[in-house]
Amino acid sequence: MIVSFFTVKAATTPAVATAVPQPAQATPMPQAGVVAHCPPGAPPGGTYTTESYIGMSTLITILILAIIFWPALFGPLCCPCDQRQVYIVNGQKFDTAGRMILPGACGCNC
Repeated sequence: MIVSFFTVKAATTPAVATAVPQPAQATPMPQAGVVAHCPPGAPPGGTYTTESYIGMSTLITILILAIIFWPALFGPLCCPCDQRQVYIVNGQKFDTAGRMILPGACGCNC
């Protein structure tokens, strides 16, 4: 006597093709020191770099430290929490919108 261990079932629903998600293509970003297109209004020939500055996150950190532990209040001023991409040409700094970043104590355009 021969016993079969395999059973065959008829498909009750037709096979449906499903789309397989493809990985998204990464958009190339200008890297530090790489010459790319210059911001509008800025002279050509500069490079992009990332710099730390005193922005909104740093100011919120200072406010929280002033309330909780005031002796550590000046720490964020020495090590700012915010970063931005700047375009530097001939010693002048421009943001990505083409506005010149003036040298100052806080590094903002206020």
